[in-house]
Amino acid sequence: MFGMLACLVCLLANGADPSLTADISLDALMNRDRATECSHEGLDPVQLADLIPQSLMTEWSEEVVLGWQVFCSMLRYARDERRSTPNGTSNAKETTKKGNFYEFLEISDDDMSVDERSDSEESDWESDVDEEICPHSKSMTGNFYGRSKVIGTLWAAIQTELLTYRQLTEDDPWISENFDMRSLLSGLDNGGRIAIPLVEEDMMNPFCQCGRFLEVTDEACACVDEVCTEYFSNMDIWSRTTYIMIPEGNNDSWYGFYED
Repeated sequence: MFGMLACLVCLLANGADPSLTADISLDALMNRDRATECSHEGLDPVQLADLIPQSLMTEWSEEVVLGWQVFCSMLRYARDERRSTPNGTSNAKETTKKGNFYEFLEISDDDMSVDERSDSEESDWESDVDEEICPHSKSMTGNFYGRSKVIGTLWAAIQTELLTYRQLTEDDPWISENFDMRSLLSGLDNGGRIAIPLVEEDMMNPFCQCGRFLEVTDEACACVDEVCTEYFSNMDIWSRTTYIMIPEGNNDSWYGFYED
């Protein structure tokens, strides 16, 4: 489930709105629809996840169940942060398509921004994240969740985990001890604290509120030494290493990366 969580947080960090709804028929998805009447209803992602029958999860492993719980908790946190403001009103733009999934395709970065929260609402643990206005977004608040840095912090941690860990044998865990899913779930369920070693032990270099690392050659493709405060990767088994073509663009410096 780490891969699904990574995809979800990437989408959230880049503006996907989990408070939008779409007309969905769970009966049709599960081949239970007899077409006698319309079974579609407007659901947001959290509501859809909550409708998944427990009977489908009985054969899941403990790790998969935990991953699913983290996935749903992340969705719920993001939805609640996205639509909440200091006065309790909705952040959604008042349009004729308010709440519709397809609005995401038309809305601009400025439209998707939310009001800033007061300094008193920020957790102390967030103070290590760069406080400047995010240079990567048109949003005045730095990301799509006001001044909340939870999703940006988790996105930075996911990038670091992807860059520093892989399963070397079949008996190895799928993710490292630096990315503790149980601690992550507990933190998300208790106010949105990202209580995993990568964060708690300051194992990552400075990153922006949106989760992009600050001192990198290419923000779209950070390297190990650019994200880690010290080297702790287990990927330096060169006999198992393959290389991909360097993408076109402003990446000329990549060619000399290993020349020293």
